[in-house]
Amino acid sequence: MTSHIFAPDIGGAAGGSKYASQVQKTLTLYITRQDQQVHFTYDKSLVDVTLIRSSVELVGEPGRGASGSAQVGRGYTSGITPGYSSSVNELYALNQTGSSTVLGSTQSNSVSHRPDLNHGWVDVKIAGMTDGPHFMTDSEASEGELTLFLPTDSGLISSRAIQQAGASNPIRMARVKMNERVTVHTDFGGSAPRFQRIARFAEDFADTDPATYRNADGSIKYYVASGTYPCQIPSNMISCMVLHFEITSTKTL
Repeated sequence: MTSHIFAPDIGGAAGGSKYASQVQKTLTLYITRQDQQVHFTYDKSLVDVTLIRSSVELVGEPGRGASGSAQVGRGYTSGITPGYSSSVNELYALNQTGSSTVLGSTQSNSVSHRPDLNHGWVDVKIAGMTDGPHFMTDSEASEGELTLFLPTDSGLISSRAIQQAGASNPIRMARVKMNERVTVHTDFGGSAPRFQRIARFAEDFADTDPATYRNADGSIKYYVASGTYPCQIPSNMISCMVLHFEITSTKTL
């Protein structure tokens, strides 16, 4: 969408007028791995960036009793048929017992909300998103890193629906210069050291043992067999993270 705003040419020798052209575009980052890199192909010089929607989707907790009727955060029983009446997607004591290690981070397999590790929030750092103009560069922006602290859906479908509806107060950033390539790093919230809070993604977890956790076509195998086993993927894994931005560039002619 392009709009033209006319303004008087103050001090212009010809006494004419000039206008500013505002071009608005949307940018959606669909993140499924830790430290995922994204490339841009359009004009990125001096833009206003607004985060208008975010959805951080955890795999989800099993149904009551951790039986084979687990939901995978998508509202499906055993990944095949809808099971809203037979399985309740809620914070439960366990998914698989024990812990799992992904990218050097070892965490319990269940969703937790505690001060040192809180799966209800993620600290998202986008490197290369805010490369300021050279004449305004300062030490605080030297890394060009944009930080967002966002809520997760805790694996609950009701919370996911609220997130997908969009934020009531969008996050706005004015006159930033985006790089051609950005890197998205994600940590869970909490007071523990950062290396203990590194967010684990389902795709990265599946890479630890593809023969067990991936199907022949490379997709994640959430269940061993229909209605027989609980979900194999721990519930505190992020299945995907969606960041929906509105990008507005302004040029004066």
